[in-house]
Amino acid sequence: MKGLVQSRFHVMLLLGLMLGLMLGAILTPAAFVRGLGVDDYKFSAMWYPKYGNLRSLAADSVGNVYVASAANNNIQKFSSNGSVLATWGVKGGENGQLNYPEGIAVDGYGYVYVCDQNNHRIQKFTIGGEFVAKWGSKGSGDGQFNVARSIAVDGSGNVYVADVLNKRIQKFTSSGEYLAQWGSQGTGDGQFSTSFFVAVDDYGNVYATDEGSNRVQKFNSRGEFMTKWGGPGTGDGQFNHPEGIAVDGSGCVYVVETLSARVQKFTGSGVFLSKWGSMGAVIDGQFSGPMGVAVDGRGNVYVADTGNSRIQKFTPSIVTVLEVKVVDGAGNPVSGARVASDVQPASQVQLFGLTDADGLTYFPGLKPGNYKVQIDKTGYVGGSQTIAVVEGQTTVAQSQINLKPVLGKIKVMVKDASGKPISGAAIASTAQPTGQSALSGTTGSDGTAEFSDILLGSYTLQASKSGYVSALIQGNAVAESVSVLSIILQVQTSGGGIPGFPYEASILGLLIYGVYIVYARTRQNHLLT
Repeated sequence: MKGLVQSRFHVMLLLGLMLGLMLGAILTPAAFVRGLGVDDYKFSAMWYPKYGNLRSLAADSVGNVYVASAANNNIQKFSSNGSVLATWGVKGGENGQLNYPEGIAVDGYGYVYVCDQNNHRIQKFTIGGEFVAKWGSKGSGDGQFNVARSIAVDGSGNVYVADVLNKRIQKFTSSGEYLAQWGSQGTGDGQFSTSFFVAVDDYGNVYATDEGSNRVQKFNSRGEFMTKWGGPGTGDGQFNHPEGIAVDGSGCVYVVETLSARVQKFTGSGVFLSKWGSMGAVIDGQFSGPMGVAVDGRGNVYVADTGNSRIQKFTPSIVTVLEVKVVDGAGNPVSGARVASDVQPASQVQLFGLTDADGLTYFPGLKPGNYKVQIDKTGYVGGSQTIAVVEGQTTVAQSQINLKPVLGKIKVMVKDASGKPISGAAIASTAQPTGQSALSGTTGSDGTAEFSDILLGSYTLQASKSGYVSALIQGNAVAESVSVLSIILQVQTSGGGIPGFPYEASILGLLIYGVYIVYARTRQNHLLT
C-alpha cells in the first residue's frame, strides 16, 4: 500500500508541475489576494526539516509545530520559526514505534495523536514524545482501521480519524473508546470517493476534504451532514485535489490543494475569503505538491510544502487579535474554560474557544469593535466582559471566574410510629455549619422536606407538629449528593410524665423505628416502639 501511495503522489506531482509551467504567466508567485475584507497573508518563515516526506503537520496554541515524516517513521517538533525542539519515533510495531505515520493532531491539554498508518492504529504521546496510549487494528469493525490517514481533536478531547479505505470517519474519546462512525463509498452527501482529510472546530463540527470529488463536506459532531462546497477547477472556491485542511479559532477553514499549489481560506459555511500560493520552488510562497496545513492560536498558517521538503509559515499582514486569559480567584490559569461572544461587530462571526493549559485562547483576524464575551466552566461561577478590540493590534483581556462552593442537599422524611408519612411537620435546624443560615421548612403530603444548595457539614434538625412529641436528628450534607434523614414522631399522650421520675427529659430521634427517652438525672434509657 505504501508503494502505491507514493507512486500515485509522484504522478500527481509531475502533472501539477507541468500545469504550473503552463500557467506560470497567469499565477503570480506568492500572490496575496484580498477577499471580502479579510486580511492578506504574508510569508514569514521557512525551514527544511532534517527528515523529508512531510505529509502532515499540526500546531499548538503557542505556535509549536509537529510534523509527521512518513518515510522516516518519526515525529519532529519545531518552534514557530523552525528550531528543532524534539524528535521521536523509529520504525516498528512496539509502543512509541511508528510505521509510516501520516496524520497528526495536538489537543489543548498537551497531547499529540498520530495515525500510525501501516500499524493500523492511533498512538497518543505527550508533547515531548512520551508514549501514553494506543488503539486500533486492521479491519473494518468498530475501532479498526484500513489506512488511517488524517486525525483531528476537538475542544473536549474527542478524536476523529479519517479511515480512508473504509470510507468513513470514526470518533473516539481521548483514551480510544469508540463512540461513532459515519460515511460510505460514493459522491453523495456524507459519502467519500477517494482519499480524504479531516479537521474539527471548537464547536465540534467536522470538516473533510474529498480529493476525488474536489469538495469539502461539513458534519456536526454526531456525523450528520450539514453542508458542502467546492467542485473541480482552479477558480475561487474550486479545488484541484484538495488534501490538508485546518480550522482556526475564529472558525475559518483552510484547504491546501496539491495540484493547484495554493491555500484557500473560507468561512465555516464555505464562503470564499482569500487565497495565496503558486507552483514553484524558488520564491517564498511557492509550493510543490503541498499536502498539509495547520493554524496556531495566533492565526499563523503553516504549510507542509511536501515536494520541496520544507515548511512555510505565513502571517496575516494586518493582525487583529483578541487574547483572553481566564484565571481563578487566586490568579491561577483555568484550562478548558469556554469563551464565547454574544455581541460582536456587524458581519463578524460569533467567537467560540476553549482555554489551553495556560488559561489562554486566541481569536485572530477579527474585525475591530466591541465584543461581549461570556466565560464559563462547570464548577465555576461564570461571568461576562465587554472588550474593545483595536485594529492591527493584539488586544489582551483577563477575566476571572471563581469556583462555585461545593454544595449538598438534605432530604428529611417524617413518619409516625406506623411508618405513615406526616405532612405539615415543621423542620428547623438548631445547628448548622459556619456560614450557613438556619434551615426552615415544612413537610409536604409525602412527609418530606428538602433543603438544596446548602453548605457541606453537620446539621441538627428538629421536627415538630401539634399532637406529636418533637424530635431531633443529626446528619451530614455531603458533596453533590442527597443525604436522606428519617425522623419518627410519637403521638403525644395526655398526662404529666412517668411516675417515679422527674419531668426533665430530652427526646432524640434516631434512624430507627422508635424514640429513646433519656432520663437526665438517672441516665436510664427506655425505648418506645
